[in-house]
Amino acid sequence: MNQLFVHKDSIVRKIWGRSDMVLLIFAGASAEFALNKAVDWLYFTGRLPADPIGRLFSTVRYAQEIVFAENDAAFAAIDAGQLCRLYQVRGRPLGADYHRQRPVR
Repeated sequence: MNQLFVHKDSIVRKIWGRSDMVLLIFAGASAEFALNKAVDWLYFTGRLPADPIGRLFSTVRYAQEIVFAENDAAFAAIDAGQLCRLYQVRGRPLGADYHRQRPVR
């Protein structure tokens, strides 16, 4: 049997295995994003990511695929090509237009 990527008794597995904990983490990240002045230009230029709820669920699925997998499967999921494809399905390619049309302050 292949070794687990995250030890079976790890707190990481406990957190990513509970939906209330995952939602708490994403709620905190969303609040931090909303308070971060460095991303204000996304609101003003209309460049917020498309389908934020879909991105939330696909990101959680992706993280759980890694956390609960054996080493080989987890490393395959971490492949950068797979991560970029995940974000391309949900909207713009990961990092696309990030530095374009930032408002001048």
